[in-house]
Amino acid sequence: RIRASTQTARVLFTRASLIWVRFATSFCAAFIFIMGRKSSQRRTPRRKKSPDPVVEEDLSDDASDVSTDTVAMLGLSLQSEDAEEQLKSKLAETLDDLTEKRAATRVQGLEKLTAILKMLPNELVEDRKATCLDTVLGLLRRAGEKEAVLACKALCVIFVHLGAENERVIQRVTLPLRRIATKGGSGSPRRPWALRALVVGCFICGEESTTTQALMRLCVEILQHSVAGDEVTPDLEIAALESWTLLATVESKPFSNKKAYAWHLNLFREKLSSSLADLRAAAGEAVAVIAEEWRDNPSYHRNPREVVEAWLSTDASK
Repeated sequence: RIRASTQTARVLFTRASLIWVRFATSFCAAFIFIMGRKSSQRRTPRRKKSPDPVVEEDLSDDASDVSTDTVAMLGLSLQSEDAEEQLKSKLAETLDDLTEKRAATRVQGLEKLTAILKMLPNELVEDRKATCLDTVLGLLRRAGEKEAVLACKALCVIFVHLGAENERVIQRVTLPLRRIATKGGSGSPRRPWALRALVVGCFICGEESTTTQALMRLCVEILQHSVAGDEVTPDLEIAALESWTLLATVESKPFSNKKAYAWHLNLFREKLSSSLADLRAAAGEAVAVIAEEWRDNPSYHRNPREVVEAWLSTDASK
């Protein structure tokens, strides 16, 4: 019995030692990463295991669309052994469709492109990423209303395939997407979608803090109705609030001092009194993000109750 107890103790001690070594190794790696990060780079977002709700909601209306209606539209059989090869072949055909003169063919091609890129693994799109980006950007410059919206949605999926640390991609897409977001026509649905696509691209592919801050300033200008261009609609305001909130999870510098913090809080609180529930909800999310900054820096605001009251003044269901 004594010998068995000794062996059990040794096993437990060995396991505890391994756990401690793993913890120490992870801690040291995290410390080295944080200390070695350049000041010009954005902070790492606090991600959950599940996909980001803003990006997930924007990229797909319903996950079942990809597995049923879209598959039927593409004429695919996902049960076959060569399903991936079918998708690659369809991708090549779809890119050709986007160069057609008929607008209806291009619209259907954009819908197919987005669906195919959602289903294809990243490694199978490797040699087509640049072509997809060039084709959609070229189409965006001369697209009609529906084409422009679908092109922005396609760009969001393309950004996912391109991945992180692609600052050059953001520099390429910023000018055309920003032009549409600010001067795309009063009440045009392409404007909020262009802003969303630009911000999703920055969130996924961007790496420079200055680029992120510039887009956050654009969102603020839209909310102030001071952006050059046509009338700012509620849909564009909602897109601006959601976009600012998403970028604020990786870049807090624009509101990381007492004066800027109070200014942003007052701006978002104005939107909480809107008659539109979606606009109030988007403003509430923005207030929640900067409330986290106040939690880490309580000196930013003298009266924390005012922050909490602003946070809770949105609809309970939202």
